[in-house]
Amino acid sequence: MVDGFTAAELVEIRSLVLADVATSGVALGEFTLFDGRSSAGTSPDAYRVIEGDIGPTDDLFAQVDGHWMRIAADTVPDAASMVLAQLQDDIIDALGRGWPEIVDANNRFEGVAVARGESAGEPAGWYVNTRRLCAIGRLARHQ
Repeated sequence: MVDGFTAAELVEIRSLVLADVATSGVALGEFTLFDGRSSAGTSPDAYRVIEGDIGPTDDLFAQVDGHWMRIAADTVPDAASMVLAQLQDDIIDALGRGWPEIVDANNRFEGVAVARGESAGEPAGWYVNTRRLCAIGRLARHQ
């Protein structure tokens, strides 16, 4: 996505992230997205913070409670997975345990799922070990 994300795509990324974070029970706080390539989601404060603290505004950025993250992605699912991957440690710290913990039909622990971006022909999604559990935004079905 050389020209960046549209405003509608930023809304979709945000919705996917919030849907999965909601399964943790952890309050996320202020969460905004800014795409320097398309100017979608921009504000004067976003330009000031990004240019002063991160560098050139030529990528997608996520802001959570004042913390800015650079997200190098070209698709909506990939961007959402990268935001979730960066938030996962904060959620685990807040919970004091792994998140999201996945159990099988017999309630046996399978592992902690990991949000992965698109790579080697595999779609973005939540993975347990090497098995794709679900698409980004669909974690509630497995909790």
